[in-house]
Amino acid sequence: MESGQTLTSVGSDVHPCPGSVGRTETRTNGHSRPDAVNRTPPSVRLKNWESGSLLYDILHRQAPPECPCSETRCLGSLVFPRPNAPRPSVGDQERLRQQAAEFLHSYYSTTTRAGTAAHEERRAQVEAEIGRTGRYRLTATELSFGAKQAWRNAARCVGRAHWSRLQIFDARDCASVEEMFEHICNHIKYSTNKGNIRSAITIFPPRCEGKGDFRVWNSQYIHYAGFAQPDGSVLGDGATVEITQLCEGLGWQPNRGRFTVLPLVLQVPGGEPTLFSLPPELVLEVELEHPQYEWFGELGLRWYGLPAVANMLLEVGGLEFPAAPFNGWYTAAEIGARNLGDTGRYDLLKRGGCPTDWVWVQPPISGSLTPLYHQEMLNYSLTPAFRYLMDPWKTPEWRAREEMLGKRRTIGFRQLARAVEFSSALMVQALARRVRVTILYATETGRAQTLAQKLCTLFSTTFNPKVQRMDEYDIANLEHETLLLVVASTFGNGDPPENGEAFAELLIAMTHPDSPTSQSRSYKARFNSLSEDDFEAFQDSVSESAGQLRTGPLASVRFGVFGLGSRAYPHFCAFARAVDTRLQELGGERLVPLGEGDELCGQDDLFRDWARTSFQAACESFCIEGAVDTGTRTDTDSSPDTPGGWSPDTCRISVVAEGPELVRALSQLHRRKTVQTRLLSRRNLQAPESGRRTVLVGLALPEGLSYQPGDHVGIHPDNPEDQVQRLLRRLESLPPRNDLVQLERLRDGPHPGRGRSWVPEPRLPPCTVSQALTHLLDITSPPSPDLLLLLASLNSDPQQQQRLITLGQGVVEYEQWRWAGPSLTEVLEEFSATRVPAALLLLHLPLLQPRYYSASSCPFTHPAELHLTVAVVEYRAQGGSGPLRHGVCSSWLDRISPGDLVCCYIRRAPLFRLPDDPRVPCVLVGPGTGVAPFRGFWQQRLFEIQHRGQAPCPMTLVFGCRRSDQDHIYREEMLEARDMGVFTEICTAYSRDQNTKVYVQDVLRERLAEQLYRSLHTLRGHLYVCGDVTMAQDVSRVVQEILAAQGGLSLGQAAAYITGLKEENRYHEDIFGVTLRTREVTTRVRSTSFTRWQEAKAGAGYV
Repeated sequence: MESGQTLTSVGSDVHPCPGSVGRTETRTNGHSRPDAVNRTPPSVRLKNWESGSLLYDILHRQAPPECPCSETRCLGSLVFPRPNAPRPSVGDQERLRQQAAEFLHSYYSTTTRAGTAAHEERRAQVEAEIGRTGRYRLTATELSFGAKQAWRNAARCVGRAHWSRLQIFDARDCASVEEMFEHICNHIKYSTNKGNIRSAITIFPPRCEGKGDFRVWNSQYIHYAGFAQPDGSVLGDGATVEITQLCEGLGWQPNRGRFTVLPLVLQVPGGEPTLFSLPPELVLEVELEHPQYEWFGELGLRWYGLPAVANMLLEVGGLEFPAAPFNGWYTAAEIGARNLGDTGRYDLLKRGGCPTDWVWVQPPISGSLTPLYHQEMLNYSLTPAFRYLMDPWKTPEWRAREEMLGKRRTIGFRQLARAVEFSSALMVQALARRVRVTILYATETGRAQTLAQKLCTLFSTTFNPKVQRMDEYDIANLEHETLLLVVASTFGNGDPPENGEAFAELLIAMTHPDSPTSQSRSYKARFNSLSEDDFEAFQDSVSESAGQLRTGPLASVRFGVFGLGSRAYPHFCAFARAVDTRLQELGGERLVPLGEGDELCGQDDLFRDWARTSFQAACESFCIEGAVDTGTRTDTDSSPDTPGGWSPDTCRISVVAEGPELVRALSQLHRRKTVQTRLLSRRNLQAPESGRRTVLVGLALPEGLSYQPGDHVGIHPDNPEDQVQRLLRRLESLPPRNDLVQLERLRDGPHPGRGRSWVPEPRLPPCTVSQALTHLLDITSPPSPDLLLLLASLNSDPQQQQRLITLGQGVVEYEQWRWAGPSLTEVLEEFSATRVPAALLLLHLPLLQPRYYSASSCPFTHPAELHLTVAVVEYRAQGGSGPLRHGVCSSWLDRISPGDLVCCYIRRAPLFRLPDDPRVPCVLVGPGTGVAPFRGFWQQRLFEIQHRGQAPCPMTLVFGCRRSDQDHIYREEMLEARDMGVFTEICTAYSRDQNTKVYVQDVLRERLAEQLYRSLHTLRGHLYVCGDVTMAQDVSRVVQEILAAQGGLSLGQAAAYITGLKEENRYHEDIFGVTLRTREVTTRVRSTSFTRWQEAKAGAGYV
């Protein structure tokens, strides 16, 4: 791909002749003639003379009117047209404003955001910057968009179909020729890629009025020299004689040969052109051979593998970048037929001549055999664009300084120790610090955020990473990312976490030119309907289709995804799988296979392996050698939140005067609008002899807080007071009990070399240590492997220390130990020789997460109250043989007194609502506390019947529990609602009242099959399911069987029908987290999780 040849003439200012397109106005010396006739057609018809098909070009109307062709001559066939006449001054602010506005409109239009608030805000920002400085700075994504568009707009480039895969290296911070050389070497190393060439562009600072330009004097990064001989011949490449002589004039002393690589000549504004010799290990050269003729190899021919054009100007949004070197690939015939064969190059064919009329001979020999020959085309120039530049040594400025040629200034590679040294880690750092890594996370509990921060810590050793939450990320930047890593959890029955919902919707909506119709379906239809068994086959089909040449909006993006989930749920890691699949479908290159971590077993270990594999793959992908060894645990592994881990010398707590109230602190920590209310009442709903306890909790509804039946209530609990006090007794370096403290870190200042200073750590707001351990931090969950390793470093007993280190490795022993559920207090009491500073816990303990409960009331019937149905969790760990454990939130709600403060917020559930039309039939399935949201439903319908004159509802309730006389909660309310016309029928399933256990799914199958089918299929009704995950799976299977039997469908067709119901939002599910039964389920499922974990460790998947 060389300048002036087939691939590298990426953009020219050659416009179509006037007669072929027409123009809006006639221009003379750049000014309009008022008598001009508007001849621009709305479209230009282009015919294919082979097939007869017609195309209509309308894009030409966006081309600027200036054109080097005239009424009497056409320059379109010139290989090197004359460079454009000087454009208006860069300081012409009105022109720059106009071009910037046009570019921004194009940029925002590609993501259907033209005219939005973001667009208008950015336009105003640019206009203000132009008014203030006379220029503006493109954002990184705008620069990436512009460079890719310039390649796509290149009329002469046959390789521009790959425009979306262009890798952008932003070098606009460059300030010296040494830095230029470093950037160029990075570009060459990346693009060469050990022979697997990758397209890339490095963009140096833009032209600035009156300050000169950044320029690469060479036409290509790599070019062979051409040495003029006394007899008039040339040794080497005849196209480079001038630049070769210039380099020798600047002091280059080469070993002359046919294939001597030229040095680079670089220049910065106000500086002199400077020589830099390319290190041999960067220049990939290929010995040329012929598959049939051995004598061809004896010719001693070679060529370099990377064609990188360095002497063209990039124009984006009115800004001009005179140094924007880029590369693509060579075409098959380019080297032999052009570079080695042309008379002005190596001239190896030695032709004597032959009279030929090219116009008559060329078409029948070759042109007509190619489909393109028969296709009429229209040539015009669009912006952004690549344009030809005059050679620097031919400019008037240089000719006035020709005496510099005698100065013989040279800088050899070995003299540039401070610039770059490729055999050392400096080369690694030089390339890596310019490779941006975006790490996105979506989380409900904060776990994905913790792992994303760990990933950032690992990648910050070599790359330039940035962590963002999904709902704070502008998805318009996605196609301009270099390396994207995603850590995503899955909420409920395969749904995205709340802060990932918008990202999921937008990612599903993104289109690919070759996407099948199925890819336009909703998230639920595509990914929330796949079981784990189905997913592998689905993923294989996606990978097979993506094995073709990568195209699409994300063709230049490399990505990796790690999912968090629980195999107790049917759609394990569904959201992560959706993100991984969509990124590949949209053209992205998967850096590593999808990683998945099961919270039941081995999640930390699997994440650690995936993170290391991702890091190593990223280093390999970006040709970064000698990066830090990730094979063993390092201090960075022990930093879940912040880089650098913990040290008593770099982390401390200091006393402060004031801090926020608790409700404000919780709002800041969890980014929720948290309010404070009070406990009004609590009533046990089960009989004392039941052995279980479910309570109806009544909260005062504070002013400004609103909810609807079906919504979730997030409750912020307190840790048990006895555990807090026991833990405080184990800590060292404690301030006075009532002192407010602020966590601080010792960090480098913004200016290197000016020392370090203590700065507040924003992880926690100012509070007392006791408040942090009571309200803000999780002290009841088993400590993480990272925290155990930190505790080991603070333990003075060799045996205890070794045990902590073994557990801290996060493998089998840790998982077995964790299953007993030891709290941090119990760990410190067991490993009593551990001396723990309070600052360590404030920095490393995870946040105490809110717990969700369904609203069990209707604001119409209880306008001043909010009710919750809470199963008080109490169980023995290790499958029933371990110590007794209590649920943090349910036990807290069961022991606080009326009048005590409760911090809470509302999480909306817009997809779990009753239909607006009360005549639509509904079937509600909710065993045990699964009936909680349905209490709000029947209260709503009862209010509508009693106060709004609504007719009785066609609604059926299916409720289940163990024993009718002990566990049937809300029995009287249900019967009253039925009597008032809310329910047409209440069906119950009591599992322990008879010898044969009966569950809600049995009631559906045996008593309601025909009614359910008629409600869903004929009357287009709704089905609501609320409860634990196992019940929800059983109900789904029974509904599938009913649909198949009643509708004459196969099971596969019935499953597709259910998917359709979910997509239409007529099959609603609200699945619980941990309950008594779920603990039993997870105990069984954990054995499966353990097996899968060990398979992964043995080498399956990405490990």
